[in-house]
Amino acid sequence: MAKANKKSTKNLPTFHFTDFETKRYFLNRTEFSHDFLNGVALDLSFQRHASWPLKQMTEFCTSVMLGNAPSPIVVVNIEKSLAKTVKNSPDWHYFKYWLDLGYKWISIDGNNRTVALKIFYNNGVPISHGKYLRSVVIDVNSSNDTFAKIPDEIKQKAYEDSQITVVEYHVSSRQDCSDLFLNINSGKDLNAQEKRNAKLTDIAKEVRGLGTLSVEALKNIYKSGNQGYQIDEIIAKMACIHAYGPKHGVSVKDLNEAYEDNSMVWPQFISHGGKECIEKTIELIGKYSTKKFKNKATMLNLFMVLSTLHKENRKIINDKLFFEWFCETEKKRLHKVAHKNRNGEQLLYETCNRNINGLNLTARFNLILEDIQSVAGNIVSSVLDNIRIYSKQEKYQAWLKQNGVCPLTGKIIPEDEIYDSELWQAHHHIPHSLGGPTTQENCFLVDAKANQELGNNFDFENMALAA
Repeated sequence: MAKANKKSTKNLPTFHFTDFETKRYFLNRTEFSHDFLNGVALDLSFQRHASWPLKQMTEFCTSVMLGNAPSPIVVVNIEKSLAKTVKNSPDWHYFKYWLDLGYKWISIDGNNRTVALKIFYNNGVPISHGKYLRSVVIDVNSSNDTFAKIPDEIKQKAYEDSQITVVEYHVSSRQDCSDLFLNINSGKDLNAQEKRNAKLTDIAKEVRGLGTLSVEALKNIYKSGNQGYQIDEIIAKMACIHAYGPKHGVSVKDLNEAYEDNSMVWPQFISHGGKECIEKTIELIGKYSTKKFKNKATMLNLFMVLSTLHKENRKIINDKLFFEWFCETEKKRLHKVAHKNRNGEQLLYETCNRNINGLNLTARFNLILEDIQSVAGNIVSSVLDNIRIYSKQEKYQAWLKQNGVCPLTGKIIPEDEIYDSELWQAHHHIPHSLGGPTTQENCFLVDAKANQELGNNFDFENMALAA
């Protein structure tokens, strides 16, 4: 029996106790108002910039002044955590990095509160207007609602009674910081994307970075709520669509697995065009969209177009015309029948936009694909030829066609120099990057230096080329 028990506990995890200490700061102490509030670092691998609107900051700072803000601010003490690491290890460098920047703590929970108080002490957050009861009734309005102007009776009472509780943890790794963030928030209704963002994986870092840079471009789509995490989630969904394809759909499980170390989403994202297509989607929306472009589904549909073009090795020739084409065709697609459900009911494209399961996403994609096939050649190139190097025979035929004259410079090309690539280069009449094929008809032999200087900008249409 004892042997069986020993076997059953063999793979149980090992738990370690974490050191921490609780500190209470009075509001009038510079060790809090200056040292603490300016000494807290924000690690965006598991945290995000403060997002409270002014109204919420006002409510919190008012509660602090009244002594009604019991929730502690949770941080990691950098110096004490550094002392628990092995010198020159990755974790040692992590804590040393923050210490060298002049920080003393890393925020784990309470960043919105910390930032609100910092702005409050700098007179940027007012307290709530109304009547404050002391020995006399004190009216607070727009003339005396900021820290420097708050009536002394209110400020003195707050100084005497109100305290901020700070819990300092002493950990030994960056992973401990991430785990601590998740454990502290485990009883809260954390956004699923918040949990994913706390993962210390490459894709989590990349998604957070893209999300931070995309807030302004996507302001018409994400206007309220926790915009940062919402943007991160749509980026993660696009990464999954690029990796798995529309037929697969995107589930919560797919999103969670995308953030694991061995995820197949990561290589598709970083090495096979996923990131590039996501960046292009956001760029086009930021440059050309209007306030009417406010639907998340429309953004995903635009991404599916770009992802498809990438996989077909096609290039956008004119960004503005392409975006206008997409918006025009998207509007027409809304009222088209996309597919029939199990009951035989016809579902419109617009209806399918409400869901990203495999069936609805595929139905949307099929209609999009029809329009992609008919997009004008001056907007999107044809499929690029994978071969872009001309053979010696093709170079010689080009030389004959040109009567041995460079169409760029008018120089004579000696026959014994045709294959000297330092002097003369085979050039695509229609640039390869714009869909030009590597064919004899598209080949011209030109001066190497002039070719490199002009790139895709030279207009061959008006050149008098020898037959």
